[in-house]
Amino acid sequence: MAYRIAGPVRLPPSLTTTVGPRATDINLSYPYIVETCSQSPHLEALQFIHRYAQNQLSAKTLLTRCEQLLAWLRFKDAQAAEQPGRLILKYRRSLEEGLSVRTSRPLARATIIGRVDVALHFERWLSAPLPRPEPFSIPLARSSRPRGQHRQKVIPFSREEMTSVLKYLENDRGNSRDPVVKRNWLITLMGFVTGARLDEILSLQFRQVVGWAPDGDGAALVLTRAKGRRTDATGRTIFIPAYLKEKLISYTNGERQKIVQAARGSVPGYREPNALFLNGFNAKKHSIGKAFQQRRACEMIAVAQMACGHTRSIVRFNSRTGEAITVDVSKHTFHHTRHTYVMMAYRHYKSCGLASDQIWRAIADNLGHGSVSTTKEIYGSAIAEDEVRLRGAQFEAIEGILSGSQ
Repeated sequence: MAYRIAGPVRLPPSLTTTVGPRATDINLSYPYIVETCSQSPHLEALQFIHRYAQNQLSAKTLLTRCEQLLAWLRFKDAQAAEQPGRLILKYRRSLEEGLSVRTSRPLARATIIGRVDVALHFERWLSAPLPRPEPFSIPLARSSRPRGQHRQKVIPFSREEMTSVLKYLENDRGNSRDPVVKRNWLITLMGFVTGARLDEILSLQFRQVVGWAPDGDGAALVLTRAKGRRTDATGRTIFIPAYLKEKLISYTNGERQKIVQAARGSVPGYREPNALFLNGFNAKKHSIGKAFQQRRACEMIAVAQMACGHTRSIVRFNSRTGEAITVDVSKHTFHHTRHTYVMMAYRHYKSCGLASDQIWRAIADNLGHGSVSTTKEIYGSAIAEDEVRLRGAQFEAIEGILSGSQ
């Protein structure tokens, strides 16, 4: 069933008793949701929005709530067989992996939180006994998640996908006047090599790299931000291999230094930030030389995947007509570089002869997990499936050799 936003109009008298106590309350000055086929209001959504509108909020806020509820109803209708609790987690994951219809960029964190909160409150409100209380007045239940049911699915890059994306970013010049642009390539490579999260990589500071000497050895970096910690708090230490260390030194002494010089000459009152990675020459004039933002990093890896053909199909809806449209978006998010690192690290440690317990401990330390059980819970099933695939390929090769010899 398709839905769209309609209004503001005055409802027929037959609907007044289902929405409010008096007919005078139903002179709608805000939009509401209708079923596209029958053109009739979605009564539960109308009750929810109507009670929320009684708080005399702005028209813009009511429209935002209506759009958030519309997105949830469409998703819920397409996944009707799912349990409500699991469906909410699936909805959040789809928002994190999707792109904005208006800007074609990854959704902002505040947008994702707002949509999920409306979905949670709406479902909680529906399950309340009659007469239902005011929307958003019921505290959300934070149930504990059983072990073995981690909400995040492990989706690593394949070898071909990783190679093509890195090659594209290494050769991409964009609209920059600088003949060499390595920032995007370096950020993505660090995700694959270290398993660090994107916000951890972008929290690296210039002073941490400027003193390095190109001596052919690796180096250690202390992350200044970690999951669950405040900015500038001491995070874990990650190891930087020698080849990545040389590239970081080259970026610091070359591309970054040119960006800072250009910003000092074009941006009044410019002060060099502490961040290692900065906006380049193709940024807006007032943004050149400022710290590179997480949203732009998500956008650049999405663009690289689209250019390389690594896409997946999703369904989007026209907010006015309710028409479903299938579009292609990037297959992976930046966080999947962390998943890829785990898969590669497991294979490497296993080839070195480490025992299973030693491998999981090493990976947990590298990822910054406080408990090995957390690492196994997230990545255990994916590692097991990968092992089955590798062994299956080995058996097929052996069978081919035997059949050929006979």
